[in-house]
Amino acid sequence: MNNELSNMDWVQLFNKNSYEQNWTLLKQVYNDLCEKFVLYKNIKPGVPQLPTWNKEVVKDKKELRIAKVASNKSGLVSDKILFEEKHDQYNDTILKAKIAHES
Repeated sequence: MNNELSNMDWVQLFNKNSYEQNWTLLKQVYNDLCEKFVLYKNIKPGVPQLPTWNKEVVKDKKELRIAKVASNKSGLVSDKILFEEKHDQYNDTILKAKIAHES
């Protein structure tokens, strides 16, 4: 990219143009070079998968499912509160796993 920029004749490129035309040319050159030299990450379309490789995530997901079944089955307020606590704990574990994965 550095060689490509140094080989360009900037005086001839920006000669006899207005400021707006020069700005448009500069953006075009920049975008062309970015497309040519800068790599980007392909992201698959759809809902991103949760980080299931983490043992804590799998454990908390199992506990969340058990709490949900118990809450639905019994209908007790205490089971619903327990399910909400497990849900919050699961979301915290997911967040920690994502942060650990990205760092």
